[in-house]
Amino acid sequence: MLPWEEGVLREWVNISLSEKKEKAVKPGKLVTKKVELKRTLGVGLSTIFSMGLILGATIYVMIGQAVAATGGLTWLVLCVGPAILYLFIGLTYAEFASMYPTAASAYVYVREGLSTRSKRAANFLSFILLFAGLFVAIPLAGAVVALGSGYYFNSLLNLPPITIGGFTLMQPHTFIAILLVLVLSLLNWLGIKESAAAMVVSTIIEVAGLLTIVALGFAAGPINIDYLSTAAAPNPTLLGFVGTFAIGYFLYTGFELIPSLAEEAKRPEKTVPRAIILSLSLITLLYALVSIGIVRLLPFSVLASSSTPMISAAAVVLGAATAGLLFAFYGLFAGLNTVLADLVTGSRLMYGIAGEGALPRPLSKVGERRRTPTNAIVVVMILSALFCLFEQVKRVLNAAAVTICMIDLLVCISLIYSRRRETKLARPFKVPVSVGRIPIPTVLAMISVVVLSLLLGISDLLDPTLGYPLSWIPFLLMLPIGAVVYKYLGRKRK
Repeated sequence: MLPWEEGVLREWVNISLSEKKEKAVKPGKLVTKKVELKRTLGVGLSTIFSMGLILGATIYVMIGQAVAATGGLTWLVLCVGPAILYLFIGLTYAEFASMYPTAASAYVYVREGLSTRSKRAANFLSFILLFAGLFVAIPLAGAVVALGSGYYFNSLLNLPPITIGGFTLMQPHTFIAILLVLVLSLLNWLGIKESAAAMVVSTIIEVAGLLTIVALGFAAGPINIDYLSTAAAPNPTLLGFVGTFAIGYFLYTGFELIPSLAEEAKRPEKTVPRAIILSLSLITLLYALVSIGIVRLLPFSVLASSSTPMISAAAVVLGAATAGLLFAFYGLFAGLNTVLADLVTGSRLMYGIAGEGALPRPLSKVGERRRTPTNAIVVVMILSALFCLFEQVKRVLNAAAVTICMIDLLVCISLIYSRRRETKLARPFKVPVSVGRIPIPTVLAMISVVVLSLLLGISDLLDPTLGYPLSWIPFLLMLPIGAVVYKYLGRKRK
């Protein structure tokens, strides 16, 4: 090569490199800065958010069915028993949340825990189970609560069914439930600060409604109750006890979603575990007091036959008109609170899993202006609205409970593997009481969720109106769908 040719070549290379550098730093092209979620939540707001996730219109609607089976023992079977189970589950999630403060929460917990055994199995199981949770359990949970609010609000408005050409298109409580989902999805899009502020107000109003029943029951309740007996309960059967425990289990669901707020919490490794324990303690006390107070106002059979048991019980003291107006207001905010919490945490979980590469990348997009996961919010909104069309609240509740049980089971198994095989990992919070490296509360939670999910399937089989395990069908249907999606997304990534 001639000297002048070498100089030209060197100059050409320098120009080429400088052009590549300019292209690499050009905004919006090759290098883009990811917009992150905004850290706003401290222990106080996180605890209120957690309470909002758990408190909801379900207790306003389903406590009558619980009383039908357990009578004076409702406080124990509906409230205290499930609370103990959820304490074990909550402690398990709290340990994982202190280790992995991510919005993907349970997906990451299962993947990291099981990967100590098999990375391929961990990736597959974590995806299909959380796929079922995202596309069945969370939207179903939101739909149950929205429908409960629809019943209470329509008791005030008394709207007619929506008909077209004499054909009933939709019941009024269903329409109200769908409208509630759409409005709250808009609030979810506006931002975590706005959602948290709405939940603070709603939680205060909802707690006031439950305390109203407690005050009326203890101050003016005309009935003396044996709180250690099921005497006079209309349906004190074993299946009734199982159904009541399942309702109680569902009343506390929401703890699984608290860790999905980790990327919007300050010091999440400490904030999330504290919020779980504080909210569980406060809600257990409140639920137990409500269960004790309401049975002092009306006989078990009357409560069991009412679709709005809180209104029926309060009417004994306040009169039908006042009770109807007051508790329709309370019931609306109860639904607003929990549906909003489900929409917020469901969208964050979907965003987190997409950010891990296990769902399509567009679902991990965060809007630059509002700093919220726009696409994930839209998907969760559509699913929740669709599930509102299934009007059988109890059937929807049981189906959601089975899916949540399976997610909780896999998280518990993952923690045990993590404890045994990842001994050097930092754990700012640990589940107390262990034998060797095995956390006993986590083992008890595993046994309990397996037994409960099996009993729900058996109760469906023995139900004369069913005869097949309806509670398991949505979960079982989503497993093969999740497997197909997993394989398809895996090919796209390759």
